[in-house]
This record gives sequence, structure tokens and C-alpha cells, in this order.
Amino acid sequence: MSELARISCVDAATIRRWIHRGALKVPPIGRGRNRAYTPWQAIHVAIIADMSRMGLPITGKGADLSLALLGYVRNRVARDGDVSEMGPVSLTIVPDADDWGIRPDEWMLTGESCITIGVGLIVGRVAERFEPA
Repeated sequence: MSELARISCVDAATIRRWIHRGALKVPPIGRGRNRAYTPWQAIHVAIIADMSRMGLPITGKGADLSLALLGYVRNRVARDGDVSEMGPVSLTIVPDADDWGIRPDEWMLTGESCITIGVGLIVGRVAERFEPA
């Protein structure tokens, strides 16, 4: 947990609280056992932290949104091999759906209100602090 906190720049108590609230889902491992976290989970924690700082919900649909943003990052890595060209994404409200739409920065917005999340910067910050074992 301490290494996840260091890499994601989110303190361990906050991560535990997010796990308890359902913002971050981790499989149970049993009592007294150490959990191994992945770089993807560190990126996910950093995404949730940015969402929380912006006042976005991080549970319920907010948890789904953070997973969708993580999925976008994973897709870009699978497609491009890295995230060096990944920029921010824009979140727009889907009319009459009470839900968010995710648009990569390279898609032109047509005057819609949006919230921009710098996923490329988030991933870059996590990658700088990650030291493979």
C-alpha cells in the first residue's frame, strides 16, 4: 500500500477509504497477506485523485467513469505501444442521460461545455515514479 501511495501521490489512508467506499475495487486477499498492486492500479488511483480534486463524484457513476478513463489509457497503450502522444480527454454531459461522454482531445468540440482531464499528464507522472522490480 505504501508503494501504491508513493507512485500515485495519494496517501494510503485515502486509498483505503476509496476502497471502502467502492471508488476503487480490489479483490479480497485474506487477512495478514500483502497485496501486490499493478501499475494500472496506480494510474487508476491517480485518475480518481484528479476527479476528486475537480469535485467529480468518485463512487457510483463516478467509479464507472474512472474505470472508463483507465480503459481509454489501456486501449491507447495497446494500440500505440505507449502514451507519449496521449493528450487530455474532455468529458461532456450526455443529454437526457445523466451520464458522461469521453472524447479524446483531438476530437473537436462543437461549443459544448466540458471538463478536461489530462490523462496523458496523469500517466506520465505515475510512470516517472514507477520503478519496476
